[in-house]
Amino acid sequence: MPPDVFTRQERITNAISLYREALHLRSWDIRYEPKWSGKKDELATIQMDPYSRVGTLRIRKDVPDDYVDDAVGHELAHIVLQEYTLLTGDIIAKLGTAGEGILDSLKRIEERICEDIAYALSGQSYQPVGKKQSKWHKPFARTE
Repeated sequence: MPPDVFTRQERITNAISLYREALHLRSWDIRYEPKWSGKKDELATIQMDPYSRVGTLRIRKDVPDDYVDDAVGHELAHIVLQEYTLLTGDIIAKLGTAGEGILDSLKRIEERICEDIAYALSGQSYQPVGKKQSKWHKPFARTE
């Protein structure tokens, strides 16, 4: 194998290191776990503890190796936004059921912001994976 070709795990851990630095998350211990435990409609997840500043990143195996950089950037952007997310979630939760629509909207906006940050970091656009996501997002996905 040529020296410039990385394994999937190396590519992911390199992206974590690079984007962790770019997003000023140096105090965070972020590790990749190859075993998928997320939902069917998710491509990647990050479980994080903001108090101990640790995170575990998972990426579905069917995400192509060429697009894992976008997934890593997207998930690390969630860490950057987590203080905002926790604060607004707590405030809106006090509204009771009246706040559910607001929370749903904020989650969608957070996903878009994370994707914008991921694109700025990796230069990669979101690529749908699997039949369901491809059908939903086909009009918006790059085809190049």
